[in-house]
Amino acid sequence: MKKYEDYTYRERRNALEDDEQYRTWIHKKLLAHLREGLSAQCFGIIDKTTMAEAIKNHPESFDLREIEHAIDEGQAMWEKLGHAQANGKNLGNSRTWYYNMSNRYGWSERSKQEIDSKQAVTVSVVSYKDTLTT
Repeated sequence: MKKYEDYTYRERRNALEDDEQYRTWIHKKLLAHLREGLSAQCFGIIDKTTMAEAIKNHPESFDLREIEHAIDEGQAMWEKLGHAQANGKNLGNSRTWYYNMSNRYGWSERSKQEIDSKQAVTVSVVSYKDTLTT
């Protein structure tokens, strides 16, 4: 029997639909990938669209809460890295770390404020041209 790692891309896609053991294997791989602080977009074993379809079509094989928890663990890993850098326990580029956090987790230095203005505003224009020429 061929190992899952040796599957071609087409075999991987087919196995997601047909092979429950493969779905279990890929679920574990996805969780490990996310726990490392990596995104689902760069999973690499299968593309993100096919993976999303498999999760939707086979909810019995993919525990969404477990996936969410793995994402949280990945974020915690990045936050601990930033904490260690801030305390001088780990060398690193804090600006690069911050860009990573803002792009990956939506962090922002600015608060987002929305102004809702539904009142009508009347603007009157007065011309003084005629009064200056007399």
